[in-house]
Amino acid sequence: MLLWYNALMSPVVEKIENAFRKLAPQEQLRVLNRFEAVVYGEEDPAFIEELKRRVAKIKSGKARGRDAFAVMRALQRKYSKKN
Repeated sequence: MLLWYNALMSPVVEKIENAFRKLAPQEQLRVLNRFEAVVYGEEDPAFIEELKRRVAKIKSGKARGRDAFAVMRALQRKYSKKN
């Protein structure tokens, strides 16, 4: 687990995570499904089309994905600097 990521979590996110962990597995699944609908834009057709377009570019070789952990490390370096 990325420890620096935990340090960046807001108190609200931490409360949500703690409450989520206390739920029964079936309840966790229901909550997860609702969050996925929000995050992935289930109700936003334009967002779904954008995702499809991006996946098609990656599959065709016109674009490359980036390693998520490398991206997170770059964000850590960028935002953990003291200004």
